Amino acid sequence: MNILVVENETGAMAALLGKLSDPDLIVSSSPAEDAVAQAKDKRPDLVIVDAAGLPKKSGYKVCRKFKLEDQTGRIPVLLLLAVGDHAAWKELIESGADDFMLPPFDEDALQAKLNLLQRQQATHHHLLRSHAHIEQEIRLSRHMFEAITKRQREQVEYLEYWSLAAGRFSGDLFIYERTPDGRLHAFVADFTGHGLSAAVGALPASDAFFAMSRKGLSLREIVTEINRKLYELLPTGMFCAATLLSINKDHSAVEIWNGGVPAVLMFDRAGSLKYRADSSNLPLGILPPEELFAQTAVHELAGIGSLVVCSDGLIEAHNAQAEMYGETRLIDAVGHGSGSGALLNGIRGDVLEFFDGIEPHDDISLVVIEMQEGGVHG
Repeated sequence: MNILVVENETGAMAALLGKLSDPDLIVSSSPAEDAVAQAKDKRPDLVIVDAAGLPKKSGYKVCRKFKLEDQTGRIPVLLLLAVGDHAAWKELIESGADDFMLPPFDEDALQAKLNLLQRQQATHHHLLRSHAHIEQEIRLSRHMFEAITKRQREQVEYLEYWSLAAGRFSGDLFIYERTPDGRLHAFVADFTGHGLSAAVGALPASDAFFAMSRKGLSLREIVTEINRKLYELLPTGMFCAATLLSINKDHSAVEIWNGGVPAVLMFDRAGSLKYRADSSNLPLGILPPEELFAQTAVHELAGIGSLVVCSDGLIEAHNAQAEMYGETRLIDAVGHGSGSGALLNGIRGDVLEFFDGIEPHDDISLVVIEMQEGGVHG
């Protein structure tokens, strides 16, 4: 352990440290005016500042300097205080010191304090490594999800998507693809977990979705294959709640498979709810392939102005007053925003107003398909 002692010219604390029976202990001393420069040069594991022995509160000042510098701000600082100096408590707090000691400064007390600080430092380094590992996972997960969405070969103006992550990164997925006969397939997926654990399922599911849509296969066939892949790959307890849609070429009908996602809501052009496609299936990856029945529902789109799909993170969201957002509020938001040409923005604004600055407890995904007379808007 490398220790820098900031004290007066007597060098008493450095001498005391030299008596400790620690072969790995390296001790150097510095006057207050040179302490920060010495710390930048020697990179100590700990700085001990003799605040009681240094004149004119210079010990507290040098501690504050340590904490303000980028190169020294993370080095723990131990302040040595005088007995009965009650005013020192205010200085101690304001200085940013990590710990303190009161006299007597004997070998046993000093060794115990150093042992404690070493354990705290080991815990701190462990947390830093864990944080770096999490950051790496987030970067990898974000890269994987971005790579998935880039596989879409065209932009579809009437499909709008918004997501709000519960943490640094959302594990929800929205992708779409055209079939050779002009159908539009869309896939809204809410994987168990976040980050890398969600990406593990997103890759095989998206592979099957894109490949089979481009071959013109049916929604039921795609659902069956995604379920097979996830059932074989994912461990018990991990699955994918999902909605898959297929809008036919002339936009007269939509086929829907819903497994574990809130109801797909279909509204007329005035914003009134006309139909709902509730979940009638288990999420993907739970049932073995031979037990899955890919039940779909077909709805006519005549008179429909918009389709709204969301993850349960939206319906089950709570604000600071413990109120749930709920389906009723979503339906009201659609009613207020219909006909504006910016329905998704209206719903998003209502959701953010509901949260009033707090973060959601689960990832939120929202998909809006706006239509016009004679077909889909766009």
